[in-house]
Amino acid sequence: MLSLHFVKTDIIDRDLGKFYSYIFDMRHTADYSDYIDYDQNQVMPLIEPSKKLINKISEILSQNQSNS
Repeated sequence: MLSLHFVKTDIIDRDLGKFYSYIFDMRHTADYSDYIDYDQNQVMPLIEPSKKLINKISEILSQNQSNS
């Protein structure tokens, strides 16, 4: 739904949409697969892009609150 409502409408850029899909798949794999354990080398590179995504979502929410 993120892609449909935010990426395809250019509210969130394509790179952040792809990143969200990637980390969503990682979480899903960890939740439903046996013996999945992500290590520091896999997780550390995700911190900065995660911050960018969180900041963008916060920006969108702030805009929506001020428009209400």
